[in-house]
Order: sequence, then structure tokens, then C-alpha cells
Amino acid sequence: MISRCIKRCYRSGYMIFPPNRLQSTIRSKEEINSSRHKFNIADTSVRKQYNEELVFTKDAKENAEAKKVSSKVKKDRKNHSAAMEGVNINVPGIYRDVYPLPNEDVEMHEAKKKENICKKENLSKTVLVRQLAEIYFANSNKYVVDENGLDDLIQQAFKNPNDVFQPLPSKRDGDNMRLFIETEEEADMTSIKQHAIEVVLQDFQEEQPLEDKRDTIE
Repeated sequence: MISRCIKRCYRSGYMIFPPNRLQSTIRSKEEINSSRHKFNIADTSVRKQYNEELVFTKDAKENAEAKKVSSKVKKDRKNHSAAMEGVNINVPGIYRDVYPLPNEDVEMHEAKKKENICKKENLSKTVLVRQLAEIYFANSNKYVVDENGLDDLIQQAFKNPNDVFQPLPSKRDGDNMRLFIETEEEADMTSIKQHAIEVVLQDFQEEQPLEDKRDTIE
């Protein structure tokens, strides 16, 4: 309606301004540009949010499908392991028995466990011998233990580990005189410790089974 009035006025050569009631509804160019800019911003924001929701929905769907497949695979593996755990042998007239299949992982674990136990015992015996040498021969300027006496001392300590820190019998105790020989030279701590360790390791290897002994030698 406004455009028609403007056209008629233009044709007649007269310029008639619309009333104030209509002038308030006409927007300026700045307002139009501002509105268009706001619309573009809002449109971009809505499209971005829609794309994010679309991607999130797609990822959630893919994750759900992946979890479903993973759970199915785990279930199938569990059922297969349960089915292959034993071999069922059905013989007419004989009670049904289940024979477990050999498990290499279990055998390797047991062998490793046995090896660790042997190493631990070996280390504990070596440490014990060093402690004995340091305790019993710390002040051995006058006496030195011969090989036979040292062997007896080691065996006695292993049989009675609670008496390791008991004082060594003196030379005047009769039966224990063979543990000592008199010398004017100072005892060689290194040689005493080394000999004690060699004795313990030799006894330890003799106590092991053939397989363990072969592994120790290698």
C-alpha cells in the first residue's frame, strides 16, 4: 500500500510524505544491515550446534555398536574356552571322565615360580653366610677357623637359624676346640666369606633336582 502511494505521488510530480503512523514502521538501512548480521550469526550458531549434535549422535551410535560387538566377542571367547577346557571321553560302560588339556602358560608359570624360589633361597643363604662371617670372625686376630670347622659352623647355623646370633663357643669348651686353630696372623675376612659362600652354594646345588641343577650350571 505504501509503495502504491509513493508511485502515484511520483507520477503526479508531488511528494507526499506518509503519515507518522506509517513512518514509524519503515526501517532504516542500518537497521536492516544489523538485522541481517544478527540473522547470519544466529544461523551459523544453529547450524554449528546441529552439526555437533549430529556428530555426537553418530559417535554414540558407533560406540554402542562397538560395545555390542566387543561383548559378543568376549562371550564367544568365554564359551569357547569353557568348551575347550577339557576333553570329554565317552566310553560305553565306563564312567565319564574329563581330562584337562595341558596348559603351557601354567607350566611356564610353575617353572618360573620354582626358579624364583631357588634364587631366593640361594640369596638368603649367601646373605646368612656373610652375616655369620662378619659376626663370628670380626675379632679373630688370635684364632682362625679351618675348613672343616667352617663347614660345621655353617651347617649348624642352617639347622638352627634362631641361634645365628649366639656367641661362638670359645676354645676352652672341649668339643668345639676343633673349630679353631691358633695363628699369630690376622684372619683374612675375604677368604673366609668366599669359602663359606662356596660351601653353601655347593650344598644348595646338591640338594636341587637334576633339572634345577642343570639350569643353575648353565
